[in-house]
Amino acid sequence: MPKDTQLSLAGAPILAFAQSSVVSLGALTLDLARGRLTGPQGDIALRAKSFGLLAHLARNRGRVIAKDELIAAVWPDVTVSDESLTQCVHDLRRALGADGPQLLRTVPRRGYMLVAQGPLAVSTPVPGSIAVLPFALQGPDAPRDQVLFDGLAHDVTGRLARLRAFHVIGRGSAFALRHMADAPVDLGRALNIAYAVTGRAIRRADRFRLHVDLLDCRDGRLIWSDAFDMAAPDVMRAADQLPDPIVAALADEITLSERHRAAIAPENLPPDAWRSFHTGLNLLFQSGEDVLDRALDQFALATTLDAGFARAHAFASFCHFNFAIRRFGPNRTAATQAAHAASSRALAQDDGSPAAHWAHGRALWLNRHAQAGLRQVRHAIAICPSFPHAHYMAGFIEAHQGDAAQALRDLNRAQALSPCDPFLASLQVAKATAFARTGDDTSAVAMAAQAASQCAEFDQLQCHAALILAGLGEVTQARAILATAPVNEPAFRPDMLHATIYDMPGDIRHVLQTGAQALGLPQL
Repeated sequence: MPKDTQLSLAGAPILAFAQSSVVSLGALTLDLARGRLTGPQGDIALRAKSFGLLAHLARNRGRVIAKDELIAAVWPDVTVSDESLTQCVHDLRRALGADGPQLLRTVPRRGYMLVAQGPLAVSTPVPGSIAVLPFALQGPDAPRDQVLFDGLAHDVTGRLARLRAFHVIGRGSAFALRHMADAPVDLGRALNIAYAVTGRAIRRADRFRLHVDLLDCRDGRLIWSDAFDMAAPDVMRAADQLPDPIVAALADEITLSERHRAAIAPENLPPDAWRSFHTGLNLLFQSGEDVLDRALDQFALATTLDAGFARAHAFASFCHFNFAIRRFGPNRTAATQAAHAASSRALAQDDGSPAAHWAHGRALWLNRHAQAGLRQVRHAIAICPSFPHAHYMAGFIEAHQGDAAQALRDLNRAQALSPCDPFLASLQVAKATAFARTGDDTSAVAMAAQAASQCAEFDQLQCHAALILAGLGEVTQARAILATAPVNEPAFRPDMLHATIYDMPGDIRHVLQTGAQALGLPQL
């Protein structure tokens, strides 16, 4: 088997060509791996753009390629005229000699096709790579309103890029290939991408409905689809409000797809940072005594393979954070320090990563620097408002040490962006705390009960919910929750909760102390 030449970014292979992939062009030979065009007299010099055009044609030989696709491939994110493409075609035909017109054919009104012999180059799309095509608008007012939906697609592209979680294709390349929206496999080959986002808006009377689809470009499969309704007078407002929920949903679905690919990957594959990272994410959603340790091992492997993988450092910090929350004694101090160190490494690798600022904010909060932690988390939100984890952590800190009303706004935003979040119980306990602090006991009781019912295993979240319930008069319900603890579970001590969630205001501290007294537990 020939070895591959490969470039990588954050553990994701960008482009790989088999070294034996050689294309015959009459009397000339094109070596795609080495980037050389040679003839009987040796190397043939070509301008960079002309060679780039030849390489793209060679990778897609035998297929008619539209001008828009060629321009997008050779001049990404740059606006050029057809004349630039025509000049490169002339360069190639001169270089190919007498066989040029036969090898590089013009197909009227369709584009160009290269006729050549040789094995197809093996290309691998970047895992998590994505292009957002412009959202098409149907209806009599389409020309007038299309610019709004082009702007919406542009905003989705920009906010996906600010997540720093995926390889996002620039607007110029994606918009140039809008005609390939119904051919995701061909689009994937043209841009070397794994995923594409397409959308279409339909206007009926005074309402729009925007359908958004996420497609797997490797097989054309529809991964996710949703519809968003808006009133015609509110299109401008919707254009501001829709990007965040769209981006949050896309991020969740792409991550889920990549986690699935990591889970089914053959065990004999060589180590890969991207796959290791998503294997670690898979473990975070499993139950068991050692899942956090195993997840941390995967994130550590990812950062070993790619030291610049900021998100892997951030999620390593997440593991240490959870160790510190769950474990007491000397190990808690070590875990607290490790959470801070890992988040600092994430920031050092990518100061523009919202995940890095989110992780660092959590670590600062854990080290009893609540306001500094909140500033970091709010910076993560400023970088990317579509990042639900940051909204949740901001709400958590506000609920326990800050403004309870603001906490509810943050937590509601987090839940709106990630309504099926696997860590929903944590969010609900924080909301119960915030409701109790604002005096809305009815909502606090309902939310604490929901949180307790969400937990798959007995843990501190259920204990916290039970204390809130008992403190607000629902002692029987609280006792039923504590009764679900396994026989070998150590007796819950409210002071352990206070050691973790420090500096709680008097209003919520009073509720928790009342609950502990009602349940016959030690006081905070």
